[in-house]
Amino acid sequence: MKRIWKKIVGTPILTLLGGNAAASALGLLIFALLGRTLSAADFGLWVLFTTATSMTDLMLKGVIKSAYMWAISTVEEYRKERIHGASWLLNFVLSIFLCGLVWALGSVFPKMIAEINLQLFFTFYPAYVVLSIPLNFIVWRCQAEKRFLPAQAGRLLVNVVFLATLVYGMFNPFQIEEIAAIYALIHGGIGMIFMMVFRYPLYNIFKVRKSDIQLIWKFGRSSLATLAGGSLLRGTDVYFIGGWLGPEAVAVYSIPMKLMDILDIPLRSIAIAEFSKLAKAWKNEKPKFLTKLYRLLIIGSLLSIAVVGSVIVFSDLILNFFGVEDLQMGTYLLLIFSIAMLAMPVEKFLGIAFDAIGRPDRNALKVWLMLAANILGDFLVLYFFNSIYLVAVVTIVNQLVGIAYSTRFFNISREELAISWQHLTVEWRRKMPFPLNP
Repeated sequence: MKRIWKKIVGTPILTLLGGNAAASALGLLIFALLGRTLSAADFGLWVLFTTATSMTDLMLKGVIKSAYMWAISTVEEYRKERIHGASWLLNFVLSIFLCGLVWALGSVFPKMIAEINLQLFFTFYPAYVVLSIPLNFIVWRCQAEKRFLPAQAGRLLVNVVFLATLVYGMFNPFQIEEIAAIYALIHGGIGMIFMMVFRYPLYNIFKVRKSDIQLIWKFGRSSLATLAGGSLLRGTDVYFIGGWLGPEAVAVYSIPMKLMDILDIPLRSIAIAEFSKLAKAWKNEKPKFLTKLYRLLIIGSLLSIAVVGSVIVFSDLILNFFGVEDLQMGTYLLLIFSIAMLAMPVEKFLGIAFDAIGRPDRNALKVWLMLAANILGDFLVLYFFNSIYLVAVVTIVNQLVGIAYSTRFFNISREELAISWQHLTVEWRRKMPFPLNP
């Protein structure tokens, strides 16, 4: 275990993990503070604003971020400055496009927007997305260059300044419109500070060629499809259970789903930190690609085992903490989701492997196959059995669908990528902190 821990500490994983955990904690504080200081109606408007903002930001992240990181890891050295320029240019153009689109829709359909309570989003998102251009580019470039500390600092600084502003607002209350405007201005102000600190040259956009734009755009389209499919995949269970079994069942079911989100934080940190290494290994030293992938799978598996063990041991404490009344239902759901959490690192990192070899289209197809399996499975088990437990089992099934599709593709399409589960098991046992055989 010491050897595994040294490897984790010796990589940027710890920086990313700490940053993501801190951002989540600050996000919860902001959420709680707004819930206490705003009226119920205004708080609902804020939740709708941030939800819609996150979904539209997903478009920028999907099209540019993953493609940018992959391209920087794989292109020739002389071409990297052009890729930086292409990413900056795409970030600017797509942000201006979203700004204009949201503003136009808000101007044409004001009554409809007011009816669905999205007036705050359509009023302030155009300013937010334009002001966020510098910060988005700086964070993405730092991640592409594996400078994870400043990348995390940028996002954390936004939350810290916004939280401090809200604390001040407890004594001098803000209107909901002022809070949205301050949120946008903080992104713009910190983005400009980071631009002055890092002094990344903007003249690279004049070096960009059509092939550079096409490289990022082609990868980005598939990455966007993956993110969209993953977002839908996380929500289908809730929608089906809410429609069939009611909000009380949703409340209990959401607890193990939150635990999966918690496990996703370190897995996402590991994926971001190791992605460029996988991509470079595939381009320059393919025999080492599987070695690096096996290492990721082993670390992810050990992490999931630790989380699952904690969930099983402290299941009653977890359920009581969240105020679950039906402890039997909650316990059974936690046990079923524990199996899904064990499979989660394998499915996630095989998806990262698709992106690393330049096949984000296959990763997108994997996610949409999982989504189809989940929708069909949820419908069947609820229609015929009306069972919330079987909905949880369907979650395990869709994870296995993703794993089966990934390994099948690797094994039949590229000999150098053939995944040997026997070899992985041997490696896993060799790296265990204690012997499995007496």
